[in-house]
Amino acid sequence: MSKIVFLDVDGTLVDYENHLPDSAVIAIRAARANGHRVYICTGRSRAEVYPELWDIGFDGMIGGNGISKATAVDALLRHLGVSREDTIAFGDAKVDIPMFEVCAYSVCMGSGGEEAKAAADYATSGVNEDGLFRAFQALHLIDAPAPSESN
Repeated sequence: MSKIVFLDVDGTLVDYENHLPDSAVIAIRAARANGHRVYICTGRSRAEVYPELWDIGFDGMIGGNGISKATAVDALLRHLGVSREDTIAFGDAKVDIPMFEVCAYSVCMGSGGEEAKAAADYATSGVNEDGLFRAFQALHLIDAPAPSESN
């Protein structure tokens, strides 16, 4: 069954220095190739999402300044005509908890805050420790070996 994945940006997709791990790009592209839809769900405005992120090939972006992530997820699900049972939220901070609550399953990054970890269904490793990739593997969104495992 295909899933709809919502990714926070800061602290989840990229670290707080805006470093984007190659493993995250590989994971997102592989998940999309497997038929899953992947959306950025962020408090950033569209103009604040730099080209390197768009080049990954997301299905879209929701959120932005002034709207909660939970509200954005609900609106997209209504627009797509799909239920929340096939949704997965990824985040790292207290602000992501409402998104965790509206999605069927939630993942907190290893570098995330304690409140976010407690609210999530699953905790993965940090952004720079291939956390996104490893969670995609654990959730069977992808079946590829981690980049460090294929060397």
